[in-house]
Amino acid sequence: MNAPISIPAVAVSHPPRRAAEAWRFAQGIRTHADAFQVTGVVVVSSHWNRPGESVTVGLEVDDTRQAAAGRALAERVGELLKSAGLTPDLNSGLFGDTMAWRPIVEALSDTRVPLIHVSVPVRFGDDLMRLAAVALQDLRREGILFVGFSDVFGDVLLTEELAFHGHHDVAEGVRV
Repeated sequence: MNAPISIPAVAVSHPPRRAAEAWRFAQGIRTHADAFQVTGVVVVSSHWNRPGESVTVGLEVDDTRQAAAGRALAERVGELLKSAGLTPDLNSGLFGDTMAWRPIVEALSDTRVPLIHVSVPVRFGDDLMRLAAVALQDLRREGILFVGFSDVFGDVLLTEELAFHGHHDVAEGVRV
């Protein structure tokens, strides 16, 4: 029996800032998802939390299609994050990076691929993103495509031969 193959992932240091770049980036994600016939897409970004706020990892599900599959994926991600000592909160409203999230939702809108967004607080440095990446890395062997907006996430989760790690404006096609 062959070992499962990890799905290549996309890691960029920051999300696209302009609408045209975001749309082009999202189309690259769609191309990647189609080429590797992924079972789900997990977008990972960060958010700032204020002093006194809980250190919560936000989870958001795109409920526009495949709601049950998206919820199941979010629950699986939540359990993995909990096992790493993080506190996940489904639909917590902690999401930034909507300039990139919405175009990805639209680019995948006619697919049956569940899509979730994970947002990790960054006020305390890289440690929480590192924990999240380690906790989630095995999902790549289950057909999950990761789109990470963090150098730390990319450095931990991805290996050079299985990742496109670069600037968002070059992610137009599939590069492995």
